[in-house]
Amino acid sequence: MRIFRTRIHFWMLLMLLLSAPTGPSLVFAETYVAGEVGLVLPFKNGSNAEVSGGNFGSGTPISDSVFKNSVLGGGRIGHYFQSMPWFGVSTEAYYSTPNLAQQFVTTSPPGAAPNQIVQLPGQSMKTVAWTNNFEFRMPGGKFEPYGGVGLAVMFAKLHDGTTGVSRSSTSPGLNVFAGGRYRMGEHFSFFGEWKYIYVPLDFDSSQGLAGLSTNFAAFNFLCGVGYHF
Repeated sequence: MRIFRTRIHFWMLLMLLLSAPTGPSLVFAETYVAGEVGLVLPFKNGSNAEVSGGNFGSGTPISDSVFKNSVLGGGRIGHYFQSMPWFGVSTEAYYSTPNLAQQFVTTSPPGAAPNQIVQLPGQSMKTVAWTNNFEFRMPGGKFEPYGGVGLAVMFAKLHDGTTGVSRSSTSPGLNVFAGGRYRMGEHFSFFGEWKYIYVPLDFDSSQGLAGLSTNFAAFNFLCGVGYHF
């Protein structure tokens, strides 16, 4: 009888051990903050670009506009949920200067007017991109793949150095990203990430400068350090 009770206690203990959460299930709700630096590589073949104002009327289609490569710097804060440690939300902001290159573009006026080649002056552009995302990860190991998608809002300002005139655009767009973080102990991590951002920009004409509507699309490559708590 004593042997029988001992076996029952053994099997009960074994079942408790087997049913106890291990590995990723032990992950509690986790919040992180991170700093990041990287490169912005705008696409060279944007579409649906238009110039407006002056001789261009309300909107004249043009050939692709070109933005220059830029560095970026920013930060983010994110949170993963205890009930779903693989799912979280994050908000991010970063600064970059993908200036508008001086370039010749082909305009396509409405009606029977022939196409013309005109020059767009080079203009500096400062942007702040603010993104709010859903994140998905594979927790439990030192290396943690992740990815996500969300809404991007870009605050952009074009400045013409010759005239001193600035024009602004605030537009929503798409943010998609994927990367991996390496956990260096309990609190710190290092991560690398690829990001795709797409935002339509619309700068009104002002004081002799043509308005510009164009799609800004870019690959971003970045890395950074995070602190988890």
